[in-house]
Amino acid sequence: MSNKATSPKDYSVVLEVDPDESELEFQGFATTSSQQGLQGGGRLDNNKAQNTNASTSFFGTSSFLPEPNAAQQTQGQPSLWQAEYYAGYFNVDTNEVLERMLQSVVPTKNFLDTIAANPDLYGPFWIVTTVIFTMFVTSSLSQSIIAYLHGAKRVYDFTTLSFAVFTVYPYVGAASVGVWATTKYFGCQPSLLEIFSVYGYSFAVWIPIAVACVVPSDLMRWILTLVAFASSAFFICRNIFYIVARSNATVHKALVLVVLAAHAAVALIFKIKFFSYNVGDVGTGDE
Repeated sequence: MSNKATSPKDYSVVLEVDPDESELEFQGFATTSSQQGLQGGGRLDNNKAQNTNASTSFFGTSSFLPEPNAAQQTQGQPSLWQAEYYAGYFNVDTNEVLERMLQSVVPTKNFLDTIAANPDLYGPFWIVTTVIFTMFVTSSLSQSIIAYLHGAKRVYDFTTLSFAVFTVYPYVGAASVGVWATTKYFGCQPSLLEIFSVYGYSFAVWIPIAVACVVPSDLMRWILTLVAFASSAFFICRNIFYIVARSNATVHKALVLVVLAAHAAVALIFKIKFFSYNVGDVGTGDE
């Protein structure tokens, strides 16, 4: 064996391995265990994805439940039963809500395109709530004015407020779910969130109408009620047509008739319960 110094070239020869054994020589066992963990996690992720797909296949694309926003996806999606899950759908400013209210009264653009980037529940909830209190206040104010002019004592009826609450909220909820379920049955791809938005924002026109119905003319109150009904019903039906047009499905025309009939019934209730008053309706008492 030679005693000469080993050159760098010799080292490269010594470190040379058989190509057939390269995979065995350079396998890291610590990495392998990590990879096994990742593979196990991948199987769990696949199971979660399968469960999610099963839910989505029932509710459809743009489905029953609102999708989490980008912040929720980054930080981890909270549970459906936690308030944080819905926080993103109340993340709108005053200008956005006012713009959407204006579009519901003067529908010059596709409302669904407007709310697509940032659908909200804030506007629909507070618009409906404002309508309820506005109708109660203006109705009570009208009764008080008439009582004062005729020298009668006004007895406030707070059951009117309860009646409004148990009429408007259930109507918006039931009508939204009904339209969603029907359009989905016919093969459309509806989103319950956007239908809630449509029904909620459709009530925006009732706020100024409720104030205007303080006028003492019953004929004028009928005209104002019809205007509010026509405006809100047109807005609802127009957006239902947009939802149907997104797919090749054909929805029975009876859906539109049912929507119009239900909305007309609510408008009639508003007129009779909140916008109809005369001296005979005013509670009297000792001066």
